[in-house]
Amino acid sequence: MTSPEELQLYVKGVDAAIQTARDYADVLVKPSLAQLGGILSDPIGQWRLRNQARMLVKTKQILEQNGINPEAMLPDVFVPIVDAAGNTSDELLSDMFASLLARHADPASVGHIHPSYARVLEQFSSEDAVVFRMIYKHQCDVKAGKVKYVYPEDGDSEIPIDPMVSSLSVENLIRLAIVERSITNIFAGGFDPTGYQITPYGIKFGDACIAGL
Repeated sequence: MTSPEELQLYVKGVDAAIQTARDYADVLVKPSLAQLGGILSDPIGQWRLRNQARMLVKTKQILEQNGINPEAMLPDVFVPIVDAAGNTSDELLSDMFASLLARHADPASVGHIHPSYARVLEQFSSEDAVVFRMIYKHQCDVKAGKVKYVYPEDGDSEIPIDPMVSSLSVENLIRLAIVERSITNIFAGGFDPTGYQITPYGIKFGDACIAGL
């Protein structure tokens, strides 16, 4: 059972993270949060607020680790990302939101990050995030409940994943236009009904949300 002292330390840690997130949010968005009415307020629960704060602290870490001086963005970019990030406590999804926000704040990425990425990411489940990261990171093909590497370093390689989870996740990724059914013979125009691959849109989405993770 958690002692009163441990609980007090936890609460102080959460409060500190929230304050750090509020302070850093004013660096990332224009006008300030005070002028926006305070997106990092708590009208619907501490759970969403903690998720938002954690994501913003991760964003700060990504930018600092890469030596990037963030450029303030407009609320119509900042608000949807922070709002959607409040709806997940999943670590990988939180990392993906942080990566996306950091890319928007990077002056070198201006004009290369589509605003639709936030709306795509908010429709991910935690399982979708895992399956997409495998497809993006390893250039692999999801087939028959396994992830088969298309370009493995040492011969052919497969790792098992739950068939039901992979099937539902891949169908959602197809719906979001970031994964498509594999072409088996480009000259014959055939398709493999059991194989899937990342789309050009999916590659750019992955570059924004996954590349640095």
